[in-house]
This record gives sequence, C-alpha cells and structure tokens, in this order.
Amino acid sequence: DDCVEALASVGDMEDMDDAAAKMGQIGAECFEGIEHFIGGLGFESRGNLSIGVGGRAQFQGPLSHEGDGLVDVLVGAAALFAEGDFPVAHFVGGRGMRNR
Repeated sequence: DDCVEALASVGDMEDMDDAAAKMGQIGAECFEGIEHFIGGLGFESRGNLSIGVGGRAQFQGPLSHEGDGLVDVLVGAAALFAEGDFPVAHFVGGRGMRNR
C-alpha cells in the first residue's frame, strides 16, 4: 500500500519540520475524511489518547481524561468538542493536550 510506504519513509527523515510537513501531506492524501463520533455516555481515558494524522474525533458525549496520560492530536488531526441536546462538560487533566 502506497500510504504505508509513505508513512514508513517519514521515520528516516532527520529534519523534524520536513517530517511534520510530510505527515500532513500523507494525512491529507491517505486519511482525509476519517471521522469518529463519540456520543452517548462519552469517553473515559486514563492513559494516552492519540488522534492520528488527518483524523477527526468529535466528542458529542463527555470526554473525561484523567491520570498521567496525554491527549495527543497529530498533524492535520482535529479534536472537536460539541454540545448535543444538553450541556456537556469535558475534562482534560493528566498531562494535558498537545498538537504536533
């Protein structure tokens, strides 16, 4: 698969800025349109939570992130926090959230 080979080639890149740009390009070409909708009772996390390259996670139910973990939003990805028919309280604790 071309996408798998492209992702593998990023690991050999020495310049982090070039690698990030390449990951964004790969995400746009290979993973665009991948969306996850988390509703109902929501999502509880106590470890690391990653939203992969080009992915979108829409939290319609509450996100409760505790413990020592980190919410990691990778290149071209999005974490969307929406309200449904009733107010929703989201909590990101632990080591917080980062975008890279």
